[in-house]
Amino acid sequence: MKFLVSSSGAKDVEEFKAGLINPDNYTQLLKMNDTFIGIEPRACRLEYFPPCARKSVGIVFSTEAARTSAESLLLQKINCDVLVIAPPELVPDDWVKTWTRHCRNWTIQYLRDGILKEPIDVLAQVDELCVIADSNCRNRKFDLCIPDSIEDLLWLAKGFQIDAKYFFADGGQLMNPETSLEKRNVPQRVMANRNRREAFTRQLKEIRLSCEFCSSGLWNEKGQMLAYDLLDLPFSLVRRIAAWQRDFDETEDPRATGDDAWWERHEQEEISIATALQETLGACPVVKLYRKDGWLSVDEINRSEGGEP
Repeated sequence: MKFLVSSSGAKDVEEFKAGLINPDNYTQLLKMNDTFIGIEPRACRLEYFPPCARKSVGIVFSTEAARTSAESLLLQKINCDVLVIAPPELVPDDWVKTWTRHCRNWTIQYLRDGILKEPIDVLAQVDELCVIADSNCRNRKFDLCIPDSIEDLLWLAKGFQIDAKYFFADGGQLMNPETSLEKRNVPQRVMANRNRREAFTRQLKEIRLSCEFCSSGLWNEKGQMLAYDLLDLPFSLVRRIAAWQRDFDETEDPRATGDDAWWERHEQEEISIATALQETLGACPVVKLYRKDGWLSVDEINRSEGGEP
């Protein structure tokens, strides 16, 4: 390996591995995709991420036919974190372990009866979304052949400017699924859900910000967890809260093993997020953090601790 790295001119092993799968480093003997003539290839673009880089990809499918395309996509995501969204019967443990063998980590979220209950929570976890049609439907006008809840997920992803891709079951890609989604009144459906989130948010008295393992990090005044899909918040802020909570989750036991520097960063981000959350919400609901005197508003904490005004 040392000889190969030295001979290639790469600065280290990671750069060498990335170069091996970079198509720019290879001469293509055949030119494909001339206008209306020639072979139609099935895309296969390997993505490699070195250990210091992190990328999370969501892959969504609902049928056996779509699972074949999902397998191809999973093998291309080298060193990515993958969230697989599918019916439980299509993702047994042995299948997941086989097809995610090149991934860094994997998690599963089940689709039941074609319903994805918390699309915003899903999108807060991923940098890229790949949605695969249930069947080959190239000739079905404006019908993407995906469940309604996945149509909503795809529209939300586009609106949140997440790198969202739609694939036919045979692996081909549709570059403008928005047209079909608009024809199927998906924007109106998504807006109705947003109106419900707004009404729910405004009736809350307070929102507490506090990490607990595998939670959203958000709670109401009774200590009940608030899902991101219940609240009307800017998506950039949702992602920030989710990242803060995920950093807590990935520490095996912060109270026992988190060092002082980790806790200082964690608490500084807590106050910063709470301040941004209160600015977004206005005067109500009140954003609170836990201190030795109990639950205090972030404004009180900022004044007492000399934080942001």
